[in-house]
Amino acid sequence: MNLDFINEKDAKRIVSDMLKQHIFQHNDISVVTTEQLNNRDFIFDNKEKISNAIVFQYLKLRFYDYIKDETNPFAFTKVSNIAENAEEWIKRQHSNGNLYLFQERLLQNECKNKLKEVSKYLFYLSTEYVEKELNKSSPRIRLDFLKQDNKLSAYTNTIYLAQKWEQKQTMKDRNTKNLSQSKRIMNFSNGYYILQLLTQEALEEEGKMMGHCIGDGAYTYGVINDEIRVYSLRDKSNISHITFLEDVQTNNLMQAKCVGNSKPSKYSNYCVDLLNALHLNINTSDLDYIVKYNYQTLRFETYFPQNQDIQSKLVSDKSNPIVKSNNIQLNMLKTNLQNQR
Repeated sequence: MNLDFINEKDAKRIVSDMLKQHIFQHNDISVVTTEQLNNRDFIFDNKEKISNAIVFQYLKLRFYDYIKDETNPFAFTKVSNIAENAEEWIKRQHSNGNLYLFQERLLQNECKNKLKEVSKYLFYLSTEYVEKELNKSSPRIRLDFLKQDNKLSAYTNTIYLAQKWEQKQTMKDRNTKNLSQSKRIMNFSNGYYILQLLTQEALEEEGKMMGHCIGDGAYTYGVINDEIRVYSLRDKSNISHITFLEDVQTNNLMQAKCVGNSKPSKYSNYCVDLLNALHLNINTSDLDYIVKYNYQTLRFETYFPQNQDIQSKLVSDKSNPIVKSNNIQLNMLKTNLQNQR
């Protein structure tokens, strides 16, 4: 149930002014005409202005409703006394104990901080919307685009979506940074690839993703001095699936760990390709039941154990990238490897 204001009209104005001051600051959010919103040249030249206007239209309604909701009394003081000549609706709401006064100074910082997070997310959505319209033959921009989105009808849900979006952006930024601290050495046609991790930060991120000790500092000296090499099998989203550890002096693969130090049975063909490409020897029990060395071809090959359940999952599960491994074309970045060895 929503609260009634003794100064509701002023409260709406205050909320609008607050949005302009704290969120949009000096950004232009002046009203544009329908004709302008259907004009490609105008849209292209004013993309930021239009996106800001869309966000403002949403916030001045949804944020106002949010802070007005009695479950979030961030800036309300219940009115205990009213004038005898007060309007009838004020007397009625007062008698019901449902009359509040809006006071911006009581608005909590947490609420304002969330508002900034939300506005950043909404601006992203609005910008994408404007760009998509520009790709159409006849673009038509609606300033109520966000207000019409059912997922955003409740401001509390918008806060949640904004937080999830921010987490994804942080992860993307972190992954981009980590990629700059790594070197891609193998590509697979299904989008998977193998990175060589070169710094302590890259090792730490790998350890966090995989839930093992590669990033605890014990391997840093060896990696920096090229005594050991750490590789990571990644998917298209830069999520790690296997961590490999090579001893450079002996040319041995010492470890091949999945999440939580589990064995990489689901990814046997990727392991085989890495072993053959880098001419590594196996010195770990992590692979002893899925890979064997063929002394005739002088290459490692996938060895499927007699356990039919495992064999069936590896061969028949079309969702498993292993099934497509026969079609995977190994694309070694030979120059990088030759420079290393």
